[in-house]
Amino acid sequence: MKKLLFFLLFVSASFSIFAQEDEEGTNDKNRPHVFSLGINSGVYFNINACRDNVDLGNKNYSFYTINPHVNYGIDLGIKWSPKIRTRFELKYTRMSYGFDVNYNYTHLDDQIYLTNVVAYLYNYDLNFQFDYMVYSNSKLQFSLSPGIINEYVKAYDFKNKSSNGDIKYGKDLGTYTSQYRNYMLGLNISGVFRYEVLKNRIALTATPGITYYYRNFKVEDNKPYFRFGLTAGMEFYFW
Repeated sequence: MKKLLFFLLFVSASFSIFAQEDEEGTNDKNRPHVFSLGINSGVYFNINACRDNVDLGNKNYSFYTINPHVNYGIDLGIKWSPKIRTRFELKYTRMSYGFDVNYNYTHLDDQIYLTNVVAYLYNYDLNFQFDYMVYSNSKLQFSLSPGIINEYVKAYDFKNKSSNGDIKYGKDLGTYTSQYRNYMLGLNISGVFRYEVLKNRIALTATPGITYYYRNFKVEDNKPYFRFGLTAGMEFYFW
């Protein structure tokens, strides 16, 4: 983590040096260094988040995806030049998926057995985005934004359904919890649309994107894990 923070600081400092030429000749009103504060919310769609069938200790479970997932975020941006901006983002994500249980292996007693489980995961993301503006007019701007995604699983819950219809909630299902990745690193590419409603002060944003994760969501995964996302929000600019 320390190496990653040093790397991000080095990159940000490099952007500042690179942008000095663009800063020359600008007056105070149109200077390129602008701080921005953004708030956003949206949905995610996971691809290959878990395998269709996993055998955990000779216990068969059929996994299935539950999409979409909700997220909320806040970011702080620095505009280094008319076209270059970096953003640090903190995001909260609530994810879920389900699996059906083979009752032959999961007896709760002689007559009642576990039939289905829905897992809820609560993640915190610490992200770094590099925005490069490719189009701009008086109101609308569009930027390409590659980024680094750091995702941490901080908590989880389970909704357990038994054969008699009872539903109970819990935080530990033993074998299941040991399969989760508590940390994942991903690379993201997004398109950032900004529409200014108040010149140099307030803008509406829409951001579609895709993330590729280097670590699979479940230990047994052997397929690449992708996530598609769409968020909308507002940005506030400060000189």
